Amino acid sequence: MSRTCVSIASCLALLAVVPLLGGASRSVAAEVQVVLRDGRTAQGEVDSRTDTERLWLRTEGARHQWTQSIPWLSVVEVRQAGQVLAREQIVAQATAPTRRLLWRSTEPASNSEPSTQVEPAAAWFDVQLPVRSVYVDAFAANWDADVAVDGLVVQFTAADRWGRPTAASGTLEIDLYGFRDLTRRYAASLDRFAHWSVGVAAEQFGPEGLFVELPYQGVQPEFDVAVAPRGLIRVRFSSPGSGVFEATATDVRLRPYSAFRDRLQQWTGSRFLPSESAGGTTRKRSSHAR
Repeated sequence: MSRTCVSIASCLALLAVVPLLGGASRSVAAEVQVVLRDGRTAQGEVDSRTDTERLWLRTEGARHQWTQSIPWLSVVEVRQAGQVLAREQIVAQATAPTRRLLWRSTEPASNSEPSTQVEPAAAWFDVQLPVRSVYVDAFAANWDADVAVDGLVVQFTAADRWGRPTAASGTLEIDLYGFRDLTRRYAASLDRFAHWSVGVAAEQFGPEGLFVELPYQGVQPEFDVAVAPRGLIRVRFSSPGSGVFEATATDVRLRPYSAFRDRLQQWTGSRFLPSESAGGTTRKRSSHAR
């Protein structure tokens, strides 16, 4: 590197200019311009490693490829073809199977009405490549008016041979396993707490996969304190034309961690204050049914 680089910033700037001097062919239309909080700017193509925490820019030359990683907290604005892009747009399109413009101008019809339907998969995937593997994650969630957890939200992602998100129709068979403390000391049983079967369509997949709400069945971990706080989710995905795929998520929180509620449970036998709406005593008794 030239000795004229008097600082790291100037050296990086020189590296950024080298591909331009080399005359490498790039898709200029795909470039974005980034304004940072410290007043500096950056330019390049959005790399597929971009996620919700960091923006990755890529510049390709004849003999090298240069990338830089920028925390989203440092970004003020991202523009492409004169249009300001939202972070969600950039992250979604960065994981698309093919490189294309991150923003596409469309003029809606004057008589069009807002749609509440699921965005078609074609909006996220130019080409739906065959499924080669699947991934699953899950977290406890509450979707009613009380304060208690109601079930699990499972995030299911189908991936092609390159690990990129894809979409496919099929059936999800989901099992929840966990430990239950027995009456005798230091003894526990491994039980299957729930089983769900869900039909899914390719049109329901988005850039982050598919989200499914699964209410607890019979066992309610926030009321049945004999149930261990963590469990395992096993998913079996059967897709016509693609095959059968399996994935597991371990150490899934069946009830949120709370040091306060753990102490309250030790003192009172309940994880909730008397003034809290937690679903009622009927729900508490039914959660112990086997």
